[in-house]
Amino acid sequence: MTPGKRFSDLQRYIVFLVNTLELLSKSPIPFYCRRLILLMFAAFLLETTSGQKIYVNTSNAVYQLNCTNGTCQLEKIPTLCSLTQNQTIYSIAIFNDTLYYNSGKFLFRVIPNKPASCELVATFPGSGVTFNCLAADKYGVIYTIEYNSKILYQYDPYQKKLDTLGILPVAPAGDLMFYKGRLLYASLSDGIYEVNMDDPAKSKQFMSTPGYSFYGLLSFPYNCNANAVYGFSLNSGLNSTDLVELDLDKKTILSKFTTLPYGLYDAASSVDNGNTLGLTLDSVEVKTERCSPSSGTDMRFLAFTAVDGPINYLLDGIKANKDGKFSKLSPGRHELRMENSKGCSFDTTFTVAPILDPKPAISIVKEDQSCYLNSGRVTINITGADQPYQINFQREGFKTMNSYDRLAVGQYSISVRNKDGCTWDTVTNIVSTCDTLFMPTAFTPNGDGKNDYLRPIYGTAITDVSFHVFSRLGEKIYEFTGTGKGWDGSINSHLQPTGSYAFVVKYKNGSGRQMFRKGTVTLIR
Repeated sequence: MTPGKRFSDLQRYIVFLVNTLELLSKSPIPFYCRRLILLMFAAFLLETTSGQKIYVNTSNAVYQLNCTNGTCQLEKIPTLCSLTQNQTIYSIAIFNDTLYYNSGKFLFRVIPNKPASCELVATFPGSGVTFNCLAADKYGVIYTIEYNSKILYQYDPYQKKLDTLGILPVAPAGDLMFYKGRLLYASLSDGIYEVNMDDPAKSKQFMSTPGYSFYGLLSFPYNCNANAVYGFSLNSGLNSTDLVELDLDKKTILSKFTTLPYGLYDAASSVDNGNTLGLTLDSVEVKTERCSPSSGTDMRFLAFTAVDGPINYLLDGIKANKDGKFSKLSPGRHELRMENSKGCSFDTTFTVAPILDPKPAISIVKEDQSCYLNSGRVTINITGADQPYQINFQREGFKTMNSYDRLAVGQYSISVRNKDGCTWDTVTNIVSTCDTLFMPTAFTPNGDGKNDYLRPIYGTAITDVSFHVFSRLGEKIYEFTGTGKGWDGSINSHLQPTGSYAFVVKYKNGSGRQMFRKGTVTLIR
């Protein structure tokens, strides 16, 4: 789009601006005020971009400029922190729904039309100081420059912290703005400077502006992907202002649009932070359930846009939401579209990497109990990449040791944990190679592969085993004669409730003697 065509729809608003300034000049607000804000070209942009916020200020009041269907109005913002008569509003900046402004050395913020939200957030150092510029970046951090000392300050509203960043080589003419990640400011005589954020003293001229000394730098969107940038230059006598379009990519002055018969100094728009009407993908959060890779990957996308209203996130053409959160994404390539309320969109693709199952190879070597009491032994060998591994044997706490001895006949729980805190559980049984028979006191038939079946545990010396389980009414509900997994806690495929059940075990010991045991066992669900 050529500069002339871009401005063709704008010209009908010039009359509005001139009439507004005429009205203000006749009102109690003095015409010579330090901060009568220029935004006549914002009117056109506001009509086509309702999400844009444009604020203007005089020396003692702030107005929001609203334009709809060719009609524009200035709406005065209610009381600003009870400013006294001799306090002057020097500069303003916008971040989302928050308006920042400074009066002398004091920095305030307020949510327009909510006077009770107004608060003093920072006090700049020094006396007799002049802070004639403000800008907010896309994260809401505020920047300002003190004219006399040329010191660049940064205020972080999240940490409520004011920092001195350094001294700039030249003083500001009166405005700051961001352009494609760069912080720019207009100087009095040397054109436009780019701030070196690491070392402000090394800041250099970004572009020269022969014939102009810009007091204001303003950014306004004219399509989804680009902003138009304008400067305004106060002419000698302070009674007229030249409006000039700039091409910051080519670092050239395009053309002077017009000259207004008023002295104008500053402006603030929603895209002075460098955003456009379109969207940019600002950040991606990735969360993978490292211990259970089969559950997929969770991701959250955060987009920036200068347009009010929700952002729609569409994943793979089928999953849509307004918070950018997507859960359990499968490995592979995915497509994401983000779209704002003005129809501007941003498309990207990304790949979710497969996550290898971190479960190590766990082998258990055991020595069953001989005819000597408590002579069992268990050694747990672990092979995997996520060293170090720790073992919790029989719920005694995680330790690096992997061998346990002097064990009696019975069942032992084992948990293995890797360096990321992932755990895996298993069990092992110590039996007797002599004539000892062990009966568990409880079992949990829940299908997790641990203690799911009830049966006697015994060594190779024992023979002719018969095992019976009885209901509470004395009915035989299970019989085991040396083969099979054991009782699974059901009768005719019907799960039995939690409770106590009686059992009887008959067997011959190593000496061939007939043995008999009975008792109760608890079924736990």
